[in-house]
Amino acid sequence: MVRPAARSLVGHLPDDIPVGIELLLPPLIEQAIAEQLIAPRPLSSLAQLGAHRRRLLAQYPIQPGSPLSHSWEGLGLAHDPQLLDGSGGIGHSPTATAAWLHADGSLPVETAQHRRAAAYLRRAAAATGDPHTGLVPTVWPIDGFELVWVLYALALSGLLNHPVVADLAAPHLTTLRARLTPDGIGMSPYFTKDGDITATSLATLLMAGNPVDIHIIDQFAQADHYRTYPYELQPSLTTTAHALHARALAGADITRTARFLSSQQVNGRWTQDKWHSSWLYTTSAVLTALVHSDEHAACRAGIATLLATQHPNGGWGTNHHATAAETAYVQLALRHALGVGYHVNGLTAALNRSWRWLNTQWEHAASAGPHLWIGKELYTPYRVDQAFFATAVLAEELADELQVPQLSRYRRVG
Repeated sequence: MVRPAARSLVGHLPDDIPVGIELLLPPLIEQAIAEQLIAPRPLSSLAQLGAHRRRLLAQYPIQPGSPLSHSWEGLGLAHDPQLLDGSGGIGHSPTATAAWLHADGSLPVETAQHRRAAAYLRRAAAATGDPHTGLVPTVWPIDGFELVWVLYALALSGLLNHPVVADLAAPHLTTLRARLTPDGIGMSPYFTKDGDITATSLATLLMAGNPVDIHIIDQFAQADHYRTYPYELQPSLTTTAHALHARALAGADITRTARFLSSQQVNGRWTQDKWHSSWLYTTSAVLTALVHSDEHAACRAGIATLLATQHPNGGWGTNHHATAAETAYVQLALRHALGVGYHVNGLTAALNRSWRWLNTQWEHAASAGPHLWIGKELYTPYRVDQAFFATAVLAEELADELQVPQLSRYRRVG
């Protein structure tokens, strides 16, 4: 796999470059060019993108707990003590908080806000498991994101219908219902509501048999796709896919969005998502939603491509070797496609090979694999990837016990 940060930054830039490259690196490049440390030409496209992005964002007010405050250190803004959000930091970003603290450190007297921000950084470091290492996550807290994605994996696989899992998941579904507001839901109670997490929450609750107001997702609609946050320059395929999935579960019209997603397929793949660098993740997310539409040709092409790219050992991976996380996402997507009627030659055999390989990965799934999620940098939300891994394995192991009644409402595909 060619990671976004490693691809050429000359000429046309891809949609899936990390925010750290899009917003934070350009000012450093501009400074290096001004001091004649580097030649201007090779990275001029990136510098131009950064300048263009900052001009666009300058039109909007910066609020605590927002995507703008998350990238505070790259926006060239003055120090503002009012930007601390409910987490205690700046935009749920340890780096933005550290930069803000550095600016605050010029004050002659330590302020209450300074102490709050420093405490946030200590808690963020503790979230890594060892507060004494000085390591901090790229984004924290993300308890809303983790809550929704783990429940989504369980619901997608049918495991929420298993008596043991249903009892354990019940209080977390209650928490999810309480957190979902008419404005949506964010990665924590203190961050801007997010179209992706909102769509996935709606889909999860619907699969769990809970009534929802599907129109909550409408506020994130933009033409034929859905946005994650305001002021986005590029659409997110996975956010759009999750919105389509939720609307399909609710029986809403999905024709226009399905056509958009179908049109984004290239050689059987969906690529260049702004939140994940693996085309396997993006293709799996889109396929999971699109199988509930009339875009059968695109779905069959996606399934065929996934089957053709399975490694001999049964796993999937974009970096020349299989990874537990990518294999789990593909496994659940293909299992879901089969569940709604896509009986493609070789699909059942591929799922069996994949499951056997995943069963050998229990000891390795918790270890640090390649960082494939896109934020300021490439990172891994370990609990999310591990939940999809465990769910993919257990869903196949308990397949005979599971009932997935929500799938029966869909037209079966021949």
